[in-house]
Amino acid sequence: VGAGTTLPSVDDHQPRSTYDPVADAAYIYLRGDIPYGAVTRSRPVPIASKGSSIIVSYDDSGIALGVEFLGCSRQFTPEMIEALSTAETP
Repeated sequence: VGAGTTLPSVDDHQPRSTYDPVADAAYIYLRGDIPYGAVTRSRPVPIASKGSSIIVSYDDSGIALGVEFLGCSRQFTPEMIEALSTAETP
């Protein structure tokens, strides 16, 4: 994380999600918006679904900041994708 940039604490995080239909990808922000440069490591998670991937993004302390789902239409029902598309920050 750059100088002067702080991430929300565990107590005040505000998860939200986005879905990009062109990329067929969703991203769940586990701690609200992620400042530029905060993700220092990404790790794929093995899954059995062909054509799909899950990637977890971490900061330099090893805290998970977000989860990306690639190939959403192969992993989720249309209702689940709609929920990801319309999810709002509480």
